[in-house]
Amino acid sequence: MQVLSVEIQSKFSSLEKDFFASDFQIADKAIEYAAQWNVFCQAGKEILMTRGYVTTTRDGTSYLVEPMIRYFEKFTSNNGWIADEKDVGWAVLALEAFSHYTYHRSGGSLIVCDLQGRHLDNTRYRRGGNSKTRFELTDPAICSRHRGYGPTDLGEKGIESFFANHVCNRFCHNGGTWASPRTQRRWFEASQGTSMLRSTMTHLLDVNNRVTFTIDLDTIDDSDGSGDY
Repeated sequence: MQVLSVEIQSKFSSLEKDFFASDFQIADKAIEYAAQWNVFCQAGKEILMTRGYVTTTRDGTSYLVEPMIRYFEKFTSNNGWIADEKDVGWAVLALEAFSHYTYHRSGGSLIVCDLQGRHLDNTRYRRGGNSKTRFELTDPAICSRHRGYGPTDLGEKGIESFFANHVCNRFCHNGGTWASPRTQRRWFEASQGTSMLRSTMTHLLDVNNRVTFTIDLDTIDDSDGSGDY
C-alpha cells in the first residue's frame, strides 16, 4: 500500500475530517465520470479510479492510504500542464479527452484533472481469452466553477487553463461535438506538480480578477489593475 498524505500534526487535527472528506468527494465524483466514460470509450481505454481510505495509528495519527500503483506516470496537472506525447505516448491524449469529456458531461461546471497512474496492458498474458487492459489512476483533482472541491480546485481559471493547452484529438467527441468554454486562457505557469492556493487568496481565482500566477501561485501579472489584495 502507498501512504499518500504527510502526517497531519496535532495542531491541525481539527482539519482532518474536512481534508479527508474533500479527498473522498473528489474521488467519488471522478469515479462517477470514469464509469460513464467506460461505457463508450475505445477498448483498453477504460479508467479505474482508485479511492483511498483513512487509517489511524495507535497514537491517533491519521493517514490517507491508497493502493500502490507501480510504473506511475503523471499525465496532467490541475494548472493546465499536460505531458508531452513524446514522453508518455498516446495515453496522455486519451486522458486529455477524458478531462474534456467531464467538462462536457457536467454541463461545463467542472473538469476532472491532475490525472496520474499507469496504463495497464496485460494482453500478452491472456488466459481464456480475457485481458486486463485499462488505465489505473489515483488522487485526481477537480476544478469547478463553484470551487467546491478543496484547495486543489482552481476554479474557472483552472478550467480555462486546461483548455488553453488542450488540443482535441482522436479520442475526443465520440462522433459528436463536446462543449468547450468560450474563454481559454493560461492563468497559471503550467507545472507538473499539483497546485494549491491558500484560503486567504482564493478571491484571486475569480476570472474577473485578471491576476495570473507563477508556479508557486504568486501573482505575476495584473494586466487591468484589478488585483488589489
